[in-house]
Amino acid sequence: MESPRSEQDRQVERVFFASEAEFRTLVDASPAIIWFINTAGHCRYINRSYLEFFGKTEEEITGEGWHQLIHPDEAAAYIATVRQAVRERTSLCSRSRMCRHDKQWRWIESHGRPHYGTSGRYLGLVGHNFDITDNVEGTRILRESEERLRIATEAGQIYTWEVDEASRAIHHSPNAARILGFDPPQDYAGKAGLLHPGDRAAMVAAAERAVREGTDFSQEYRVINPHTGEILWVRSQGIHKGEPGKSRRFIGVAQNITARKRAELNATFLARIGDDFSRLCSATEIMRVVGEKVYRYLGLSRLTFVNINKTVDEVTGAYEVHEPGVIDCKLAYKLQGLISENCCQQLQAGHTVAIDDIETDPRTAHNAEAYRPFEVRSQLLAPYLSNGRWKFLLCAQHRQPYRWRADEMELMRELTERIYIRLERAYAEAALRQSEEEFRAIFEFSSVGKAQADPATGRLIRVNPKLCELTLYSADELLGMQIHD
Repeated sequence: MESPRSEQDRQVERVFFASEAEFRTLVDASPAIIWFINTAGHCRYINRSYLEFFGKTEEEITGEGWHQLIHPDEAAAYIATVRQAVRERTSLCSRSRMCRHDKQWRWIESHGRPHYGTSGRYLGLVGHNFDITDNVEGTRILRESEERLRIATEAGQIYTWEVDEASRAIHHSPNAARILGFDPPQDYAGKAGLLHPGDRAAMVAAAERAVREGTDFSQEYRVINPHTGEILWVRSQGIHKGEPGKSRRFIGVAQNITARKRAELNATFLARIGDDFSRLCSATEIMRVVGEKVYRYLGLSRLTFVNINKTVDEVTGAYEVHEPGVIDCKLAYKLQGLISENCCQQLQAGHTVAIDDIETDPRTAHNAEAYRPFEVRSQLLAPYLSNGRWKFLLCAQHRQPYRWRADEMELMRELTERIYIRLERAYAEAALRQSEEEFRAIFEFSSVGKAQADPATGRLIRVNPKLCELTLYSADELLGMQIHD
């Protein structure tokens, strides 16, 4: 089937090969919006469809009156294009918004061709207009829909995939590499090779079963970035297209859910640490048990609990967990011997500082030599401020350069706050116990008779041996007596 525009083009050509009288008769009878512009760029002829569509009279349109129909934003460019086509005797194809009879702006596409008289003399441009508003709006709506879909898929970390069951080839949407951080393999074997060992068997079995039985597929699994070794979580869902026994496609979507899974795992880890806090008593126990768990959970080479004495610009390692065979750094160090003044200011302001490579980061590069005996190349420093003063630091380190993730930084911030508050309570409880023990020793071994009474009743609730000796009463006899007794 030929398009309306090509049919109208032929109609216009046939019309202008006829006499001028025939031209007027035929043009007015045509449903096409037809016009003729002479070599001066003035409109000479317009048909009835033109006048009806735009709601104008012939007098209003002839000459340069047609200029008034064009949207102000596009008038200059559209008129210049028409004049150029007239001047250079070339075909015209242009679009612009024009005002219809109901005052609505409509997208109009104009097609024109050079017209010559029977003597071969160039007369101007003849053409027709075509209302393409529905097409333009449809394209705009489609484009906006595609853009919303693109934004949604990017925000949701979603890409599409398709498996040809005959060849086992896997095709991914172009955004897959951006979402995963690497180009996903295009075959079963390659994809299986990137699966986390803990998920590989279950994932392969589920995929094979879905292909074999023609059932839908839904699975969460981990993949390993072949370039960085980073572990990613992916949720994939697929359905079959095609008839059983024939060539079929297995299509679906996959979503990078790594951020969500990490957040869930971190929340679970913090809950377990909270359980440990409730049962542990001493500061040493807390640092030992919690430190070991944080060290293993983050896969560190070293984790250090650091006390800060900003008065003397000194840090002291209170406790640390590290790999076997490395030097212990539970000593006092000057801050300026480890970090820059800028880094120190960041920590004093309560900001977590991530040093991906101690050798190259300007905040530590000038003191990189000081770190080498401890076999450290990257570190994450999470400070805790009490009443606006920097009091504590949790320091996580790796042997090799490491790009610290946002979720690890957030976890360290949360851990530092919880650990410091729990340690402060443990120190206070220990100080209280020590104070009570000292009071008991003074009370028991005093050379003066001492007693403690209940403030509400005045009855004795504690007496020391010296009081028993002086009063000739046993402790059991004295307890319960009133002070005046």
